[in-house]
Amino acid sequence: MPIQDTFRLAPFLPAFLPLVAAADPVVTISPYKHLQVYESGATGFTWYWGHLRSAPNRDEVLHWLFQDLNIDYVRIGLEPCEPANDNDDPRSIDWSKLKFNPPNESNEWVCHQAKPLNPRLKVIAYGHAFPTWLRVNGKEPDFSNRNFHAEYAEWIFANLVNLKRAEGMNCDILDLCNEPDYKGIGKDQAAGIFENVVPLLRAWVNDRTRNPWGVTMPKIMAPSCLSATVTREWLSDWKGKRSIWSNIDIVSTHQYGGGFEARNYAEVNALRGDRPFFQSEMHCGHSTVLNNPHQLPDDKVEDQLEAALTLGRLFSVAVGNGVSVYDYYMGVSPQESPTSLVHSPHGKPATRRKVYFAFKQLSSMQTRGSNVVATRITDASPGCDVIAYHSGIERKAWITVTSSDNSGQGMTLRLLDKNGSALPIQTVNIYETSASRNAERVATEAPPRSADYKTDLPAQCLRTYEVTW
Repeated sequence: MPIQDTFRLAPFLPAFLPLVAAADPVVTISPYKHLQVYESGATGFTWYWGHLRSAPNRDEVLHWLFQDLNIDYVRIGLEPCEPANDNDDPRSIDWSKLKFNPPNESNEWVCHQAKPLNPRLKVIAYGHAFPTWLRVNGKEPDFSNRNFHAEYAEWIFANLVNLKRAEGMNCDILDLCNEPDYKGIGKDQAAGIFENVVPLLRAWVNDRTRNPWGVTMPKIMAPSCLSATVTREWLSDWKGKRSIWSNIDIVSTHQYGGGFEARNYAEVNALRGDRPFFQSEMHCGHSTVLNNPHQLPDDKVEDQLEAALTLGRLFSVAVGNGVSVYDYYMGVSPQESPTSLVHSPHGKPATRRKVYFAFKQLSSMQTRGSNVVATRITDASPGCDVIAYHSGIERKAWITVTSSDNSGQGMTLRLLDKNGSALPIQTVNIYETSASRNAERVATEAPPRSADYKTDLPAQCLRTYEVTW
C-alpha cells in the first residue's frame, strides 16, 4: 500500500535553533514491488450520447476516447422499457407490453461506434432507476411487493435480451443497484437483491426455452455505494454470508465522499479477496461530495485545472490502493462543470477538457497491462500524490506526480531494485498537464547515473516521468 509521510517543523522550537527551510519532497518508487495490474479506464454514455452523435467532429471524439485513452469499458443505463407490469407472472414475459428504443437509438449506439476502434471493449450495464411500477410513488423501491425480486430479475433479463436481439451485444458486467445508499436502499435490502435476484436472473439465462437468444450471464458488480467508506461497511458485513458474497463477482465503489482517504480504499482492498476492484464512478463536477473544501470551495468546479488536479489526487489514492479499473462518470456532456472527459454541446464541435489530459497521463501512458507498484513520498505537502506503473518485462516505469501546491519546488526521484538498492536512471521523458499544457512532453533527459534524479516540480500540475534504468 502506498505510504505518504509528511514531516513538518514542530510548532515551538528552542530559541537557539535556526529555522530550516522545508526539504523538497522525495518520491521513492519500487518498480519490482507489484501490487495489482491496472486493467483499464471506463466511462459512461447513459446521458448525452446524442450530443456525441450530433458533433461534427464525432469521429475525432471517438478516436480521442477509444484509441488515445486506455478505456476498455463503456457504462450504459438499462432502458425503463416496462411502464407497467407486463403480467402477473414474473416467470413469463409478455414482450408486446415492453417498449424499447429502436436499434441504434439509445446509448448502445456508442458501443457500436467504439468497438471497431477498440476490439477489447466491454459493456457495463446498470439499472439507474427501478421500473416505475416497482417503486413507491415513483420513488423508493417497493420491497413490500412479494414479487419484487422476481419481477426485477424479469426486467433485467428483458433488457439483456434487447441488448442481444436488437443491438447484437452481450452485457459483460451488471450493476444491479447503482448507488443504493443514495436511493434510500439499506444494506440489508441491497443484500436481499444480490441474494435473490442474481439466482433468479441466472435461472432465466440458463433456461434455453426462455432464452433462445443465447444471452450470457454477466459478472455481477457491487455494491457501488457513494463512497469507499460505506462500501467498506457493507462488505464487512456481507463477506461472511455466503448467500450474498457468492453472488458478487466484482467489488465496486464510487468516489463521492472520503475519496482522499487512502485508508478507506486499503480496507476495501483487503476485504475483496480475489475479486477485481472497480472504482465504478467519479467526476469532478461537485466539490461538496468530494469532501475537499480547501481545494474546491465552490459547488461546481469551473476551473479546469483544479478539476484535473483533483482527479490526479483521487485517482492516485484509489488505484494506489487496489483499484484495477477507474471510471470517469461521462465520456461527453454539454455541462459547463467537468462531469465529462469531453465537452460536447449539441450540434457543435466537441473539445477535450483538462481532466481528459489528466486522465491520459494517469491511466494511458504506460504499457497496457502494467502493474501498479509501491510508492512512497516523504517531505511532501498534503496536496501531493503519486501513482506509478511497471510493465514487468521492460526496464521502464511511469510515475505521475500530482501537485496542488501554489508554488513550485524541487523534487528528488529515487528508484529501488528488488533488494532495495538504488537503480541509476538512464533516461527520462517528462509530460505535463498544467494551466498552459495538456499532456505535453516538456523535456527529455539523460541524467548522470546517480542514485537520485533531481528535478523541478512546478506549481499546480500533473507530471509524468517515463524513466528507464
